[in-house]
Amino acid sequence: MEPVIDENKEADENVPKQLAVLTSHTKSVNSVRWAGNGLWLASASDDLTIIVWQQRKNWHPQFVLRGGHTRGAPDS
Repeated sequence: MEPVIDENKEADENVPKQLAVLTSHTKSVNSVRWAGNGLWLASASDDLTIIVWQQRKNWHPQFVLRGGHTRGAPDS
């Protein structure tokens, strides 16, 4: 994704923007879910982990659940 340089585009909610780079997974991430308050998110990966992230100044992994699933969890 290229940086948004135009100030008008930066203010436009319809222009996609990269909010963060989360790097703790070692394989592809298949699912990401936000908490209703926007302060937490969970990501599930092919590395068989689910990471629960908390937003402070930046996103930090708070919990790592390992090996509890052997197949992907479909969206419902």
